[in-house]
Amino acid sequence: MKLYIASTSSFAGKTLLALALGTIWREAGVKVGYVKPLGKIPVMREGRLVDGDAMFLAEALALDAAPEAVCPVVITQDLVMAAWRGEELRLRGRISAAVHDAEARSEVLLVGGAANLRDGIFLGLSPLEFIVNYDCRVVLMDRFDGETSMDQVLSAAEALGPRFLGVVFNRVQPVREKFVREGLEAALNHARPQKKRSKVLDGAAEARLVQLACSEAPDGLERWTLQMLADKLIELEVVATVSRETVRTTLKKMNSSRG
Repeated sequence: MKLYIASTSSFAGKTLLALALGTIWREAGVKVGYVKPLGKIPVMREGRLVDGDAMFLAEALALDAAPEAVCPVVITQDLVMAAWRGEELRLRGRISAAVHDAEARSEVLLVGGAANLRDGIFLGLSPLEFIVNYDCRVVLMDRFDGETSMDQVLSAAEALGPRFLGVVFNRVQPVREKFVREGLEAALNHARPQKKRSKVLDGAAEARLVQLACSEAPDGLERWTLQMLADKLIELEVVATVSRETVRTTLKKMNSSRG
């Protein structure tokens, strides 16, 4: 089975959903593979260009696959310019080889989708076409935003037809969740949640933090600052909130554990 994890917006939580499903299946004895056809977070790893999200997931699931097999196409400025110039990119062959290689070694193949169901069309890589050509089933991971979310999900469901299995809503506002679970009166009497102390990062979040801290710092800086790392974890939706102090203590703990 090939399960395509899609969304209608960026940073919806697709990677963490893939990690959760992959972990559950692996613990149940199922052989799990992962492919992200089109990556948008280019990082250098041992002299090779890879996608940050794809490599994080491959390492977290202990996949025995080369970086180009996990994410065969990584969007860079050079690739974008080549597309605009109308050059022949020959990307489909790379994607096909990666999918068939991963499929041959797995019982369930998780496919990391792009930011939406139109991403990659300018490169000749339509997500909908991929889903049909490789006979994928689709789960949508999306941030809940009222009727806007429902419009997007219903539109995606119509386009996907019977391949669409369902949707996982991320970051549902507490008052809306209370309305769905307990009704209008409970929602109207919804009290503001008490401020909670930030929790220590879990294993997956710690791994992502270390990956970011070891990657090239943005904007030509010599290294990441604690605040930049905290902001990036929130931007990538690894965590909903995290403090500079949590980042500092976590990195200190990881450094100590390495001896």
